[in-house]
Order: sequence, then structure tokens, then C-alpha cells
Amino acid sequence: MTRSSEDLAAELGPDVIRWRSVGPSRGGRVVAVAGDPSDRSRFWMGACSGGVWMTDDAGQYWKPMSDGFLESASVGAIAVADADPQVVWVGTGESFARNNVVPGDGVYRTVDGGRTWQHRGLDATKHIAKVRVDPRDADVAFVAALGDVFGPSAERGVYRTRDGGDTWDLVLHVSDRAGAADLVLDPANPRVVYASIWQMVRHPWDIVSGGEDSGLWRSRDGGDTWELISDHPGFATGLLGRIGIAASPARPGRVWALVEAIGGQGGVYRSDDAGQTWAHVSTERSVQGRPWYYSHIIAHPTEADTVWCMNTWAWRSRDGGRTFQQVQTPHGDNHDLWIDPSDPQRMINGNDGGACVSVNGGMTWSSIYNQPTAQFYRFDVDHRFPFDLYATQQDNSGIRAPSRSWKGALRWPDCLELGEAEAGDVALDRSDPRFVMLGGAGFGHPGPLLRFDQVTEQARDVAVWPEYFMGIGASEMKHRFGWTYPIEFSPHEPGVLYVGGERVFRSPDGGITWQSISGDLTRDDPAKQQPTGGPISGDSTGAEVYCTIHAFAESPLTPGELWVGTDDGRVHLSRDGGGEWTELFPAGLPEWATVTRIEPSHHQVGRAYLTAHAYRLQDLRPLVYRTDDFGATWEAITAGIPETEWARSIREDPLQPHLLFVATERRVWFSVDRGAPGRACAGTCPPCPSTTSRCATTNSSPARTGGRSGSSTISHRCARSPKWHPTVSTCSPRPRSTATPHRTASTCPAKAPGWAASRGFPWAARPSPVVTCRTAVPRRCGSTEGRTPRTAPRSCTACPPRSRPSRSPSPTPRGGRCAPSAPLCRTIGSCRPPRCPPPTPERTPSCGICAWNRPSPRRVRTGDAGWSIPGPAWHPGVTPSPSPPMAKAARRTSWCIATPAEWPTTTICVSNTCCSCASATCCSASRRASARPLPCMTCSPDSPVAWAIIRSRRASARSPTRLTRCAESSPTPT
Repeated sequence: MTRSSEDLAAELGPDVIRWRSVGPSRGGRVVAVAGDPSDRSRFWMGACSGGVWMTDDAGQYWKPMSDGFLESASVGAIAVADADPQVVWVGTGESFARNNVVPGDGVYRTVDGGRTWQHRGLDATKHIAKVRVDPRDADVAFVAALGDVFGPSAERGVYRTRDGGDTWDLVLHVSDRAGAADLVLDPANPRVVYASIWQMVRHPWDIVSGGEDSGLWRSRDGGDTWELISDHPGFATGLLGRIGIAASPARPGRVWALVEAIGGQGGVYRSDDAGQTWAHVSTERSVQGRPWYYSHIIAHPTEADTVWCMNTWAWRSRDGGRTFQQVQTPHGDNHDLWIDPSDPQRMINGNDGGACVSVNGGMTWSSIYNQPTAQFYRFDVDHRFPFDLYATQQDNSGIRAPSRSWKGALRWPDCLELGEAEAGDVALDRSDPRFVMLGGAGFGHPGPLLRFDQVTEQARDVAVWPEYFMGIGASEMKHRFGWTYPIEFSPHEPGVLYVGGERVFRSPDGGITWQSISGDLTRDDPAKQQPTGGPISGDSTGAEVYCTIHAFAESPLTPGELWVGTDDGRVHLSRDGGGEWTELFPAGLPEWATVTRIEPSHHQVGRAYLTAHAYRLQDLRPLVYRTDDFGATWEAITAGIPETEWARSIREDPLQPHLLFVATERRVWFSVDRGAPGRACAGTCPPCPSTTSRCATTNSSPARTGGRSGSSTISHRCARSPKWHPTVSTCSPRPRSTATPHRTASTCPAKAPGWAASRGFPWAARPSPVVTCRTAVPRRCGSTEGRTPRTAPRSCTACPPRSRPSRSPSPTPRGGRCAPSAPLCRTIGSCRPPRCPPPTPERTPSCGICAWNRPSPRRVRTGDAGWSIPGPAWHPGVTPSPSPPMAKAARRTSWCIATPAEWPTTTICVSNTCCSCASATCCSASRRASARPLPCMTCSPDSPVAWAIIRSRRASARSPTRLTRCAESSPTPT
């Protein structure tokens, strides 16, 4: 008997999967901020993909306020009612039309300070630029709706409500090509309303800002009637683009406008008669950069000649807009600024790094490292436990973050920046986890590719073809790489790397050399490869490079079986490593759709899953397909997913062939029967774009979100029926918090035959005595309580049923192994292998081998004997010298640790103390903490080649360690 996804969802309820945020606590893009006019410490922000947040201590701590209420994660506007600060209005869907902009679902409002929220309509507006509330009545509000940025939309324009959102009137509508980009009420007379109308459209291959429908409008009767004022004397003539607007509270009738205009007429305009006449007061280019993305102007509430402009940097003018000076903020790309009308020293700024508060007029700001709202593009995980996550953050860097910490909280100091990798893919080299490959902006050419060394923290650019691309079209480039092009390591050949441009490139040595293994696999339409941003302001920054490969995967079962999907709707397959390519035709896939993910099956040859989206072509359908015959035929498997929720990624569970996960625009879905009607597993995760997911073989599976803490892990809940187990190895009736990750030999890249030999490691010729790739283990030795019976790991010493050996005074090292007769050896809760007892001067260990399983040794206190390192090999016949008590200075010592047991005369140095050896002189460990490998000071001629692991004081406990070699003839390590 089997059950369907509906049965599981009905049995477990809404909390099918429990999510927990794993950060990091570094802010993401914020374009909407506001302050409480009555509470000096309370401020609000709306994250571009993270919902609504509030602080009541001036930015020291931020709390999510909209979880469980908003159906959209993207916030484009926020406003606090002056008449009642408990009333807060929110418009969803940001109006800054990036290539991956997230739409919203209308307007929300709270009347109790954020405790509860009500949806107030305008679902079809999708992108809201501003919400303004009448200062006299909290139920009267105006909304500037840009509408659908990807094409014509009848919902564009200015809306007004007089009854708290129960009904709305479209009071200003110019055309279905132009929507409202800014809106302001005159502080001296709220019946006077100014609105800017912006004609624009975003395509996957370009953005068009400006047109004949753009202009500036004014209403003198609260929005009942409107007049065009951008054709009044002194204003820019000709074609107009985006316009920012502000009314001065300090001087009635003064209006500021930041104008995108053709022919050098752009800049800052000022009117002192409510828009009847205008003066062009500044042509400063610093405040006009990328007008479709910025164009923000804010009037000072008490100083009539002071005005702020938000752009790449924050700019302030104190001479009526003639000159501007930069004001430093914690992050670049500034979008919004709220200034307290009663105390101008109090303000909040929103930028691409988060929201920050100032109480001294912008001289200092609160931190942006306390708000988990980062937007991540793609991520990868390593094979350690607890595992680390690697991702690329929008307008920031690559990042490595832990999935859990013994400190109780996942703090920013526990993370590591991985170089300037903003928008690209990320891939971890399983054969050498020291190196991470990251793609993204920041290097001035298309397809930037970083090879980041986690030990030296140095990045090397190994792009396929470095080429300057700013300001030119993709057709002029030698190779085309998309904004987020795929980067994948081969699961079969360690060190072999693939990247996708307009063709597939292969590197046999991790990015050092490259070769093309395909022709152009895209549609290669020159009309979609032109410079973008026009007709007024060019904006070719690489984000609109089109006709590129967007999805790539090699089958985990068959070497050389390569699947490719492009951003213009083509799918190809090669079964000979790129020698020949066959185009595939999934039925119903739109011509210019973006193929987001191809997932070859882990269980059946010829099976693959595919997701695509076409929402940027105004087609909102989820596009999810399955093939069982190498793409000859395809079946749509979207039953159960709403028709307006497009798909972004799909993953097959590596242990359960019928369990699938699909990431869509607002949630993650699962199916227990290979794509038959699925059910949402939102659980405790708020709605947010889920662009990448990954199934781990532990109890946790991470999913990359587009604005809520970046990555999150999920903990499965399984039905307790013995006849139905949807995820046998990845689920348990209650979470396993300390279990070791379980892998079989066929799925463990670290033990793939031949990888060590290809890199020159001397132990490659023999099997490793340490077994790190294991099958699932019982909870403790001899017990399978609460678990499906599984095979014990090969490296676990047999124990009598329901018995526990005696305990030793020190913890058990992962991966160690002792002889069955070893004294004081023990097992622990998950039946990990027993350990050798700590050495003492009076006792020679009788254990066999205790070698490390982790790349980073950790210090463990072992009583009066001093300090030792879990994992060193205590060899038979070696009597180690006692380690002295660890003084404060000695804790900075680097360590030299001997390795395999085949070299019984190899030295062992621990904590500045050398052991005696049969026929070799010990290596000397220096007290000086060094980031460079320590040389072997003396090695006798008859000593074998020794290996040393060096760990410096600066290295994180999670950082991979260095490997150096003491040569027989030279004291210098190689």
C-alpha cells in the first residue's frame, strides 16, 4: 500500500517540513523604509525578497513582522500613518525592474503595529513604487502602481482609497505601457498630489526606460482631477524617462524633481510655485546614474535648501541643489531615505546591503549585519558534518556559512566571504574542498569565474575568456555568459569543471585551462543581443546577456551524459561527453522560456527532470517535465501546483527514487510519486522565491531563498505508518541532531578511485584505513530503536547487543579505529568507531590506527596530560613524550601531525612537543603562529617522506588545513 502526496499532507497538516533559518545575518536589498513619528526608536523596512521588518531599538535588532500574513516576500513601498502610527501600509513588488525582479500581490495593512496584517487588494498591480497616507486620516491612502514590468498592463497608474482599502479608484491612468514611479503629498496641503508616470518595459534580453508617455502630473483636489506639469516652462523637453519627485515641508510650494531626460537635459529641477515653472539647477552626473534603478530625491523637512538624492552613493545638497556632497552609508546602491519631520537628525536609509538607522543626521549608522534578508542566487554544500553552505549574494560577495554552531547562534563571524562573486553559480570541488568556484559580477568582463582558496583566502580569476563588456551588446562579445551561468564539477572525474556560455566549456584542471566541447547551443538571435537601457540611458552591465546556457548537469549514473538547457528555450543532450549533441523538444515548452534546472536521475538511467519559467514573457504557468527515455518524450508533472506559480528548480532525493522537491516563486513543493499531484511543504518558512534546492543525505536539506536568510535547512517529518516511508534515510520521527552524515561508497566523491593519485598524494596506491563514506548507522551500538534497521558501518567495532564499552577520559575522534582489544576504547551514541586512549608517559597505546576524518584538527582537553589533537596516528611501538600543560602562549602553536600507519617511523608532533621515533628525528613545531607552512627542521636520511598538517591561529575551525611535505634531502617543504 502506498499513499499519495495528498495523503501525506492531510496526515501531517501544514507543518510538513520544519524550516530553520541558517542566515547569514548580513542584510539584503531594501528599497522601502519608514519611521514611527511618535516612537523615536521604532523604524520599519521592507526587504526586496524578505517581507516587513521592524526595530524598536533604533536598528540594533530587527524583527520579522509579516511572517504568516503576506503571500509575497517582495516589498516595494511602506508608509506609517501620521494620524495613527499603529497603522502601517505596505505595497508589495518592488518597482526597480532588475532582470530577476520579484512581483507582489497588492497592498497589505496593519492596524495594530504589525501584530496582524490584512490584504487590502490591488493584486494585479504586481509592482508598487510608493504608498502615501493622508496625514489627517489613516484610512485615506494613495498607491503608485508601476504594473507588470514585463509587458502591457491595464493596472498601471495611481490608485486611491478612502475606506482603508475596502475599495480602490484608479484616479490616474496614462496608458498600459506607463505606470506610476513616484508619488508625494504636499505636506502643507495634502489635497495637492504629485505623481510621476514612467514608460518602461523589461525583457529577459533588455530594459527600455523612457517614452512619450512619461511625465509629471499634479492634482489639486485630492486626486479627482490631474494635469500634466512636465510641459511647463523650464522643464526638460523631449523624451523623458523615470522621474523622482519631492515636496518640501520647509517651504510651501517648493517641489524637487530628479529627471531622466534625453539630450543632456537630465538632472535636478526645482520649482518654487508648485510646478508652474521650473529651473534646471544641477546636471551632476553622480545623482543621475542608472536612472531606471535609482531616481530618488528627498526634501529636508526643516531646511528648504537641503535635498538628498539616493544613487550608488547617498548625496546631499545644502545650496538649493546646485552642488552635492557624498554622505557615507554602510553599503552602496541607496534607494530610500526617511527623515523625521520633527527631528531631522533621526533618519533611516535603505540600500542594497539592508536598512540602517542614524540619530545624528547621517554621521553614523546602525549595522547592516543584523538582518537575515540576503538575496542568494545559487548555493552548494560540502560533505562535512555539520555541513557548510556556499552561496553568492546579490550586490555583495560569495559567502561560506555554517549550518549549525556549538555557540547556539549562527553569527556573522562564523561566516567567510569568498570574494567578489555577486550573481553567479557556486560549485565546490569535492576532490579538493580547499577550493571553491564562484561566478558573478565584479571583474569587468562577462562570465567572471573565481577560484577561491579557503586557506589563504585568495581569489584567482580563471574565466574562460576575459573581455571588457560594459556598454556593448552581447553580439560584440567573443563568448556570451549569462548573469547566472552554470558552474558544475563532474561527479565522476575529480577536478573536471564545466561552465556554460553560449556553448559548453570543459576544464580538466579546475579552471586553469579550457576547451569547448560543443557548438553554440542557443538560438543566437542577434536582435536579442543589442546594447540595453535605451532610448535615453544605456545600461549594458551584463545582466541582460541573452541566448546563453542557463542549466547544465552531468548524470550521476553515467559519465559523459551531459544535459543542457538555455535561457531561450532550447534543450540538448550529449551521451559521449560532448562529442555529439541532440536537441530535445519538451512538449509545451514556450519558445523563449528560460530552462532553470535539469536534474538527471540518481536512480534510473535515461530519466531526467526539467523546470523552466516564462513569467518574464507574461506566462506565469509552472513548467515542470519528466522524461524516462533520454528526452525522446516528455511528460508535464505540474498537477497540484497553482497555475500562476512558476517553477524555478527541481531536485530528486538521492536515496528515495520517488521523492521530488520543486522550488517555485513562493514556496517549495514535494511529491512522493515522481511528480504526481504534489503538495506544498511551506511549514515554518515564510513565502519567498526559492530558486535553488538541494537534497542532502543527512536529516537536513538546504534550500536557497531569494531574500529570507538566504539559505534555510529543512527537517523532514515522516508518517509513522510502517507501510509507507517516503524518505527512508533522510527522515526520522524526530530530528537527529548529532548524527554523522551517511553516504555509500558510490556517492562519496572524496573516495573516488584515482583522484589522490592524479594529484600526487603518496597514499593513493593503497586503500585508506579511514572509512568516511559509510552506510547509515543505528542510534547506538547494537540498537536500532526508532529506526529502520540498517547495516553497521564498516569501520565500527562490533559491540554486544545493547551494551556499551567502558568510557575513556577523552572524546572519540571521527573516523578513528582501534584494535578490538584496545584498553579503554569505547563507542558513543551513534556507534561511531571507538578511539584510542590518550597517550601518557607510562602507557604505550595498544591501538592500531586513529586517523583524522576532518580537514581541520581541533584541540581537546585530556585532563592533566595537557592538550592533544583528535585524530593523530599513534603508531605501534612509539612512546610519545607527555604534552606539557597548555599555557596561553602555547595555544597559538601550529601543529605537525604525522599520517598513515604504513610509515611507522614517521614523527608525531603535538602542541610544541615531539615524540620519540624509531629511526627518525621529529619535526619541530614552532610557537609562532604562521599562515605559511612550517618547514621540517631536521629529517634523518633514512626517514620516510612525512606529511604535516599545519593550522594557523587565524584559520577558522572549519577552514581546510594545509598539507606540506618534508623531503628526505631537503628541510624545505614542497
